[in-house]
Amino acid sequence: MKTKIKIVAIITGLANGGTETMLLKLLEKIDRSKFEFIIVSLTSKGYIGERIEKLGYKVYPISMGKFPSPWKFWKLVNLLQELQPNLVHTRLNHANLVGGIAARIANIEKVCWGVHQSNISFWHNKFFTILTIKVCALMSKRIPCCILTNSENARKVHVDIGFSSSSFHVIPNGFDLTRFKPNYRSRLSMLKEIHLPENTILIGLIGRYDSQKNHQGFFDAAAEVSKKFDNVHFLLAGDRIDDHNASLKKIIKNKSLEKKVHLLGFRRDVPKIMASLDVFVSSSVGEAFPNVLGEAMSSGTPCVATDVGDCAEIIGETGHVVNTEDMKTLALRIIELLNLSFKQRKRLGDTARKRILEKFELNKIVSNYEDFYLKLIQGSI
Repeated sequence: MKTKIKIVAIITGLANGGTETMLLKLLEKIDRSKFEFIIVSLTSKGYIGERIEKLGYKVYPISMGKFPSPWKFWKLVNLLQELQPNLVHTRLNHANLVGGIAARIANIEKVCWGVHQSNISFWHNKFFTILTIKVCALMSKRIPCCILTNSENARKVHVDIGFSSSSFHVIPNGFDLTRFKPNYRSRLSMLKEIHLPENTILIGLIGRYDSQKNHQGFFDAAAEVSKKFDNVHFLLAGDRIDDHNASLKKIIKNKSLEKKVHLLGFRRDVPKIMASLDVFVSSSVGEAFPNVLGEAMSSGTPCVATDVGDCAEIIGETGHVVNTEDMKTLALRIIELLNLSFKQRKRLGDTARKRILEKFELNKIVSNYEDFYLKLIQGSI
């Protein structure tokens, strides 16, 4: 019997985010007869960590603060020395730096960084995050033997600021089309939940409350769409997307959309929400490969998105992509989709789902990961 390849995945945290969710999907599908995974979170276990544990994986939360103490850092080094993995695969900026250095001190030969961000401007990131990225750029030729990203755009952005260009490999995110799929009963259930009639038009945005998600821009566009359609309503979900968020409520009030907006908060039934929508919108100013677009398209929902990361490549001809700062055109493209007949919009949604099946189906993406890990261990990468 062949020995399994032991991989330690180090990630900054395991809250409900795109990178964290893709790690969970990978662990659900990867061949466990060939790969043994151990998960290390530099912070807490989080919602995704609990789900990973239910799959039977060991999760180690290190509980580091923003500035890791020497004791916590050496705790990580000692853990890696004890586990002796064949490969350490870090994900996200802080894990790349801290986890990468710890792996080298622990004499782990194979270290792979994971880069999952396309907007690294000072306007949309904290100072400490920018500093970490700059240090990673300087260390990118010394610590990792390779850098894996989910986005061609993210690769370009990081190479432009000094990351080692020869180290990059790209594997896009993948989507489970058995979980995300068209379902008219989901739509009826959602309309019943928010007490709206069947002829309501539903526009959705799912994502945590964060400057890079650009909720202000979304509501700028929503206000224009609302002028054209009396029966349009807007569904939003994610961390801090609720009535307790005073800043978000103020934006909605300023746009006179109080009666049109439904803040659902953090939800575990995202497939239901995606299948209930007429159009999904991403107004982000910084994404590498947004999972929400693939989830919406898998659900047969046409998308309108800003041109960040690999959004244009994901959507193709099945929806619309607009300039990041152009919320007027974002509104016009939403209106354009809503002016289609039901059959035309369904046909577009079916084409979107087919695109995900052909290019980003989860089992194919997991197979790409398996090939990547095998080649990396064998030294052919």
